[in-house]
Amino acid sequence: MKYYLFFFILAIHALQAQSFERHYFKENGEETLNPDIAQFFRDYSIKDHKVFHFVQYAMNGMKECEGDTPLITPLIREGKYIVYDTNQTIREETEYKNGQPEGLQKKYYSDHKLEEVGYWVKDSNSVDEKGRYATSYQIESYFDTKGKLVVEKGTGPCSRWNEAEELIEEGVYLNGLKDGVWEGYPSEQSIIFYNEIYEKGVLIQGISYDALAQPYRYKKLDEVAVFTGKEKTLEAFLRRAFTKSLTIRTRSFRGEILVSCVVNTKGNITEVQVPSLRDRYVREEIIRIMNRMNGKWQASKHRGQCTSTQLHIPVRL
Repeated sequence: MKYYLFFFILAIHALQAQSFERHYFKENGEETLNPDIAQFFRDYSIKDHKVFHFVQYAMNGMKECEGDTPLITPLIREGKYIVYDTNQTIREETEYKNGQPEGLQKKYYSDHKLEEVGYWVKDSNSVDEKGRYATSYQIESYFDTKGKLVVEKGTGPCSRWNEAEELIEEGVYLNGLKDGVWEGYPSEQSIIFYNEIYEKGVLIQGISYDALAQPYRYKKLDEVAVFTGKEKTLEAFLRRAFTKSLTIRTRSFRGEILVSCVVNTKGNITEVQVPSLRDRYVREEIIRIMNRMNGKWQASKHRGQCTSTQLHIPVRL
């Protein structure tokens, strides 16, 4: 705890010396000192003695989002978090507590008109290992593009349209939750159409289609990537591989590092990076070991269709 306070005080003094402190980040969220390879940057300023305020920009200077965080890194959203659209108008406002959405959420159309009001509600029956509660979203009101209230007190038919006036999805809300049949035409990845059945906000079943009209059935909107090697867990695979590595043993490297990689749609490992490690030989050995996991993963899925996903894996040597 005393070390946390020490570094927090140092950060405050550094920020007090100037109006803000700028940090650059790569596409996968890793911080970098090289602006030439960064995808976005955040300007941090002091809000009070416990909280920093940050504003995130694309590299072209367009504002993307802003909010508060008790730490510069990792980012833990606290309080109101604002997302901007490409027109630099507010697209979404959400209340956060300890890095999770909890409380009021508002969404707006590009012409500043209110689109949606809802609440992130704490689920007291779902607690993770850190004592944090899961939250679920319940809609309160929804206005169509002409300003007409179509969902009132959480109940009513809802049709969502994008800025090009193309239908995104439509269905019915009941007591704040999706209910019955919902159909969508998202412009995301390869999904061109989906049909889903809900009961009190719970997805019962769904089917999506790709551009070739191939159907994909599912009972979960999203499924995370899963390690499927003969070792029972990813940790067991890495521990065994690193223990057997002659390079790592002879270099006498000790400590914990963060390895990032991508599990692609075929379950293969790509884009392995170990940015914080200076020892070139150990870094190359870690990349070699990570690449041995090709084909040992079940890809993540969205609406039944395989997707690529970014992983950040802490490795102790």
